[in-house]
This record gives sequence, structure tokens and C-alpha cells, in this order.
Amino acid sequence: MIKDILKSIATLAGVFAFHILFYHIGILTIRQHTVIIAPLSEETAKFISVKYKYSFVYIILFVLAEILLSIYSGVVHYNMPLFKMILYRLMVIPVHLSTISLMEITRKTKDKRTILLGFVLSLLIHGAWNYLM
Repeated sequence: MIKDILKSIATLAGVFAFHILFYHIGILTIRQHTVIIAPLSEETAKFISVKYKYSFVYIILFVLAEILLSIYSGVVHYNMPLFKMILYRLMVIPVHLSTISLMEITRKTKDKRTILLGFVLSLLIHGAWNYLM
């Protein structure tokens, strides 16, 4: 369990570093970042956690970190109402759970095409959600 927590923390650090790097480069708008970079980095991290079998711990830590950081960022940097930010972050939890579940299910097939399809569908679901929100 401790190893899974450490792997999850390392994976989270990679995700947030990727976000920060692309955000500070400034070549994408916030909207483009949300629809392209966030799904790409977050679903890739979920894929890694599924592949190396620490997805249960990872998704819990990821959702907690994302909720707290997003609420802080929305309220402090973008002057969003706290209630709205909390509601939005709670609404996204089923999306994250469904995409990681999809990857878990497809991984069990051991068919590379099916696993890739699960990953691509997860990217599309996440990107579509972010686009709609």
C-alpha cells in the first residue's frame, strides 16, 4: 500500500508538472488547455496507474488533489463562487471514475487494440466533458 501511495504521488507530480509546463509556455488558451492538455495528461496518468496496478490508490489521491487545487484556483485566481466550484468539482468525479473503470475493463482483455481503444475513448470522454463544462 505504501508503494502504491508513493507511485501515485510521483504520477500526480508528473501530471501537475505537465499542466504547469503547458500553462506557462502560454501557447494555448485556458480553454484549449482544459480540453486538450488536461485530458491527455490525466488519462495518460490513469493509464499508467492501471497498467502498473495502483489505480485504486491513484484515483483517490488524484480526485482529492484535483478537487482541492481546482477549487483554490477557481476561487482565488478566477473569482469563481465557492459553491459553484465545489459543485463543478463534485460533478466531475463520475467522469474520472468512468474513464479509469473503462481502462481497467479493457486492460483485463489483454488485447492491445482493445486497451488502446479504452484509452482513446477515455481521452474523448474527458475532453468532451471539459469542452461542455
